[in-house]
Amino acid sequence: MVASVAHDYSKDEIVTFYSIQMNWPELTANRLENTHSPLYFWLLKLYANAVGDPIALRYPSALFAAVSVGVLTGVMAYSCSAAAAILLGVLFLSSPALVELGHFARPYGLLMAFTAIGLACGTVVLQSNGAANQAQNASPSRRSWLFLQVSLIGAAVTMMAGVLSALAISAAPYLSKRIRADRGFTRDWLRKMIPVFIACALVVLILSPHIWARAGSYWADRYPISFETLEKIFRGVFTHKFTQMDLRLRSLMQGLVLGSSIILFCIGIAKRNQFLSMYLPTVALAIGLPSILIALSLHTGLLVPRYFYLAAPAILCVMALGASAVSRNRIGLVALIMVAPLFVSQGIGAALSTGSQSIADLETASKTIARFADDRDEVIASPPSRKKHLGFFLHDWRNSSARFNLSGGPRNEEELRRQIELLLRDRRAVWLVAERRFGEINLDNIKPERVRFCRLETEPVLIAVFYAASSPPPKGMDCLNPKPG
Repeated sequence: MVASVAHDYSKDEIVTFYSIQMNWPELTANRLENTHSPLYFWLLKLYANAVGDPIALRYPSALFAAVSVGVLTGVMAYSCSAAAAILLGVLFLSSPALVELGHFARPYGLLMAFTAIGLACGTVVLQSNGAANQAQNASPSRRSWLFLQVSLIGAAVTMMAGVLSALAISAAPYLSKRIRADRGFTRDWLRKMIPVFIACALVVLILSPHIWARAGSYWADRYPISFETLEKIFRGVFTHKFTQMDLRLRSLMQGLVLGSSIILFCIGIAKRNQFLSMYLPTVALAIGLPSILIALSLHTGLLVPRYFYLAAPAILCVMALGASAVSRNRIGLVALIMVAPLFVSQGIGAALSTGSQSIADLETASKTIARFADDRDEVIASPPSRKKHLGFFLHDWRNSSARFNLSGGPRNEEELRRQIELLLRDRRAVWLVAERRFGEINLDNIKPERVRFCRLETEPVLIAVFYAASSPPPKGMDCLNPKPG
């Protein structure tokens, strides 16, 4: 909840905000066209009718994250021990991946909740198998099977990554030779998974044409599959950048957290026979989901950190199993106590960090325009893809009362000059907001004749206002670079 308020709004969340303003048919078509299941957006649209603040759109994700933590710590206590559950709770509170997904007004929080319930129900079902718990077989309750099916189907219909998560969890019993030998149980498991497989197939059938159509021009950078790329992604799963400290000390602390996380994960993997019912579904997801994402990245850009964050709850469960085993040794317990503050501090840092800097700069630009511009002005966003993001801060963010005409600017300087010239025929001034990372704009090249401009020296967003040479600059604005026509 702290992160929901502290973090800057992201580009994707602005897309969410405008998507739920659409009517139901438009919303459904728009999300499918953009390769997303509409389920989360339907639910958020129902919720949004009762709230007015864009920040409040993040609260459902925070609730879903809380459900995930509660469910998994509860099942950890049920299948392992109270100590393991407490350790898992500490790891959840320190996880930058869960902070990221738990404050984000996107489908990831809902998917995380469905996945957590699936992991918990899978554990309960496997706990009834004698090969998993060295006890006499007991038939899983109908409720356990039903919740397992519903949660995995829910994961599948939330987003395409949920299909991968559901398939990974459904493979859990087959990771154990002892359980595979129980033909009756595995046959029953496979029969219960048929509705899940049908749901996965339908989602793939509906979304895959849109995904493959956009595979070559996917928004995400197509990072090469290399050790450096994967190291960067998995570092984000385990660690958060420690700020406000010396660079060498920061690197040391990150290294200690990352090294401790890997050691605990490996120990958890090694304890498979001790906590098999909890071990199987969590390991299936912790290893299966990243492996599938890496394989699919050979075709399209899926090496996106937050996709891998979806495996974080399962990874943390395996780490908790390892931490539980370590804590039984006196030296191991002392080591855990020593590194615990580092884990907790990074979780606090992740919650309090501001998030997306590029969007924060657009918010700053919108405040400048709102202060100096008036309704007779035109605002141009460059590149034009930033029109929606800038418009959000000008018109919709925190109940802004500003109302300016807003248009997208062409990338070509000559076309941009003609656009400014035409707009100044019936506008007092024209404001240009341009992100420098998309290319530097030479203001002298786009300034029409008999026009002056003022430039604000800001990084990485350029703000410039153009006005007729016969008119004064906008009242109260520092004109750092007056250019007469």
